Amino acid sequence: MAYSKRYLHTNEQPTVFSFTHLAQELSQNLPQVQFARVLGSTAHSINNQTPSDRATVPAHSDLDLALYMDEKIPKAKYLDTLTQAHQILETLFQGVQPDIGILNQAGVVYQFESLKGRLLFARDVELYSGFFSLTCRRYEEQMIHFERQLGYRLEAQRTNQGNHR
Repeated sequence: MAYSKRYLHTNEQPTVFSFTHLAQELSQNLPQVQFARVLGSTAHSINNQTPSDRATVPAHSDLDLALYMDEKIPKAKYLDTLTQAHQILETLFQGVQPDIGILNQAGVVYQFESLKGRLLFARDVELYSGFFSLTCRRYEEQMIHFERQLGYRLEAQRTNQGNHR
């Protein structure tokens, strides 16, 4: 972790929590959220030897949360939801800085990275499955474009180096 970033996160000790409790709090208090995922170091802190409902926010780290909003909610209301989610997380995780993203507006790379995390809850399994499937397909397509662009840049670089000899 970068030296300066260490001082942005005030949690001096790891914070242990229950995924089930977090999911209940978010789903009960944020009805406009269709599904939520924990990602980042917290999502991967589970003891792989013994599957568990418990996880840990590492010391000097944040809690990464991705929310998918009900599509009927106006985008102007997203900030209200972020504020509510932030307040819930501050109550549950005192001293832990939340980092909350809205999947509806996120780029495909962030959406795909969120899929590597842990699902907290999904109100509509079909909606969630559709998001999962579409995100994977869009990500694969994006990676093909990135590789093609890299190939073009490398070819242009080789051509320019050959012209300067």
